[in-house]
Amino acid sequence: MRRSYLPLAVLILIAPVYASAANGGAIMLENQKVTARSVSGTCGPAAIQIWDSEKDSPWTSAGFSGSYTNISIQSGKSVLKISPDPENVSGIFLQDRNKLHCVRTPSGPKLILAMFCYARACAPVDYRVIDPKTAKVINKLDNMDECDALCAQKALGVRLPANLTQ
Repeated sequence: MRRSYLPLAVLILIAPVYASAANGGAIMLENQKVTARSVSGTCGPAAIQIWDSEKDSPWTSAGFSGSYTNISIQSGKSVLKISPDPENVSGIFLQDRNKLHCVRTPSGPKLILAMFCYARACAPVDYRVIDPKTAKVINKLDNMDECDALCAQKALGVRLPANLTQ
């Protein structure tokens, strides 16, 4: 009886695709590289690093946890850091589930951070639109320091990708 190694070969070939797809819905960057606990890539001139400070915090296509995730966006000498650290000076606080995408717009690429909250004390979905040339938030916040889908679309100049609204 002859053994076929075809199923094993297929599994070895698709494993990296599956790992990439598992994070692909939550984090979509140019030149994206994924490891077990970090994602790096670019968006226009900005270099982005996302890493998890805990082993048990999952990366899924639905989003990444805000409890242990750190994000660094660097463009030239400007750096925007988002983290659960109490010394986080960006004023951006990740929520229960988060997504970060590099999106092409008529005025060049932009980063969109979508933050989904499951509690009553925060907006169900809050956005930050970041200019990768300056590593600065460019959307205007309302009087509650939030930015809804219309606010994000106004800052982008295009519609939000559907997978960032759910």
